Amino acid sequence: MTSLEQYHRPAPRYTSYPSIPHWQARAPTPVQWLAALNRRMASSRDTALCVHLPCDQHREAVHPYTHTVLSELDLYCKALHLRPRLTQLHLGGGTPTFPSPDALLHLIDGILTRVDLAREVSFSFEAQPGRTTAAHLTTLASRGFGRMHIRVRDFFAQTVPTAEQQQSATAVGRTTRTARALGYAVVYELEYGPPAWFAVDTLRWICDLRPDRIVQISSGHGKCTEPELPRRRAQRDPCHTGRRLLEEAGYHAIGADHFALADDPLVHASRGGSLHRSVMGYTSIRATLTLALGCAAIGDSGNTYVQNEHRVAPYQRAVLEDGRLPIAKGHILSAEEQIVRRHILNLLCRGHTQWRAPELRCAAVERATDLWNEMAVDGLLRRSPYRIDVGPRGRPFLHTICLPLDDHYWAQQH
Repeated sequence: MTSLEQYHRPAPRYTSYPSIPHWQARAPTPVQWLAALNRRMASSRDTALCVHLPCDQHREAVHPYTHTVLSELDLYCKALHLRPRLTQLHLGGGTPTFPSPDALLHLIDGILTRVDLAREVSFSFEAQPGRTTAAHLTTLASRGFGRMHIRVRDFFAQTVPTAEQQQSATAVGRTTRTARALGYAVVYELEYGPPAWFAVDTLRWICDLRPDRIVQISSGHGKCTEPELPRRRAQRDPCHTGRRLLEEAGYHAIGADHFALADDPLVHASRGGSLHRSVMGYTSIRATLTLALGCAAIGDSGNTYVQNEHRVAPYQRAVLEDGRLPIAKGHILSAEEQIVRRHILNLLCRGHTQWRAPELRCAAVERATDLWNEMAVDGLLRRSPYRIDVGPRGRPFLHTICLPLDDHYWAQQH
């Protein structure tokens, strides 16, 4: 077996395929998007809802931002043939706790009156520790929210942390403890990649706080698809060191970029073969489609992606003045892209894929087979007729193993 250095390469996270930079120049029209949603809902009403609450909402907003979000949802409710059945609700955009608790309550209650609830639901939100109060956490808990996400940077990258780093670390710890007392599961999303590799001290500090999940969110920008460590402090293989630290602390590797404690639903889903990956990352609850509300939010119908306007003012004009969905970009998948997407999801969620059936074959799979044969020689995966299985040596490189399928990636190499 050869060195694995050649497999430490930038790769997309594949929360969508194609990745956003490769989406079509012209976005799907609202008519095309709604038609795709209605076709998808004909088989199941199960819907994941992602609401983006950006930090600049108050500076640009003419009308209350939450009012615009609910007005956007009304546009969907009027155009969809069936009433959405909510399986997941995620408040994202980095700063959902910027609005007051009362504003959040107005938004959530407004959403819940416009949809039905599935038997099994998952409500989560992103928190900025410096702006998240006990009142925010109590309000969200009262409406069924049970998981909090916090983005964490390397607080100990320097020998002596700065006052700002120390203050951020203190805020993360305080918010984590408050959320835990209210029954929340806590997820840390690690922002890293060269030159800001995570130090050993930061990873140990994270493990001491014991978040339920640890997610890397920048694997597409760095070389390594495991928690990385500075060269000055790491062993010879920084990826192995980060993984070893987390495993010794009781975390299980999930798919390509998640680690979770043994009792986490993702661990059970991974072992049971029901793990799924959406535009919001890994989930144990599969939805038929994802609706996106708010600036820059991304929706997915299964064969069509859309993303909303990024800025608040154009977003509000589209919804409130023009009465239209604020779609800014998107992509309608070709037949071959849908086949590739299926194989990528199989690899990321189950660690294997197969293409014996003719409908699972395409030119991208034929090209990938030759490259997978080379990876098999290096011990990353096992090959059998019309099938590959990722082995233990290849699990840290799941994104790289998906690259041979990516037509858009290879088009850039020529």
